Amino acid sequence: MEAISPDRVRKEADAECRISKFEGYIFYPDVKKNQGKKALFEGWGYDILDSEWLQKEYEKQALEKYIHGKYTLGKLDKEGQRISISIELPNRIKGEIVTVISAWMIRSDGKITLNTPLAKGKKK
Repeated sequence: MEAISPDRVRKEADAECRISKFEGYIFYPDVKKNQGKKALFEGWGYDILDSEWLQKEYEKQALEKYIHGKYTLGKLDKEGQRISISIELPNRIKGEIVTVISAWMIRSDGKITLNTPLAKGKKK
């Protein structure tokens, strides 16, 4: 994979999160598929009706952090460069902020796409 200049990233970067990452994964009713993540999000006050808001919030925060280099490098392979980005969400039940670690892929055009909305989570 060719290096992407920081200037190009600032000008052309984009973050893409498919709504299915929430509607068809996080909030999927089968715990085997959602791996318990539905219960976590519900415990923070979110449900499937919040999927579009979560999608946009992830895209907004991820793009901002990506442009400013606030991410952690992961595995690099033929698919691309994996990165982790912290996303801060309001816990609507407890009135605090929850920080989740989301997993993204840097594509050859510099766009980042969400692999998973929740790799790890912690209270802030």
